[in-house]
Amino acid sequence: MAENNSERSGFCISAEACINEQLLDGFVAAKLPSIDLCASKKNMRLALMFTNISAAVSALHNSGEQHIQVQVATERLNIETAKIELFAEKHVMIATPKMLIPNCASPFSKEWPSCVYDVIYYAAYVDGQKIMEVDSRNGKFFI
Repeated sequence: MAENNSERSGFCISAEACINEQLLDGFVAAKLPSIDLCASKKNMRLALMFTNISAAVSALHNSGEQHIQVQVATERLNIETAKIELFAEKHVMIATPKMLIPNCASPFSKEWPSCVYDVIYYAAYVDGQKIMEVDSRNGKFFI
């Protein structure tokens, strides 16, 4: 996405997540789906991390397909203009809950309780423009 090497990697400065249009309490981070361009697109996984186990469990209350949306504000440095630019990212997924990972019970642990989902649809937008879409159910793939 960098054009003429004018952009460098960005930093996430804010993030929020919703399941079925309901804001998730205690949400900290998301490990978005990895897409293997050479293999089947059916093995996409999403992990949502939470501040505590109660928040993670409450995210799993609904069974079946969930409509999940993660919105992120990202800063990037434009080295040609020496200015920091702000981008709005939106990641839209249709996913089914797969497992709950409580993680370590140590007060010094850097691991967060998380929920893992199997993803059947994933689309990514930057500043409202779709940059990628993978729909494994309908065999659709767009980059």
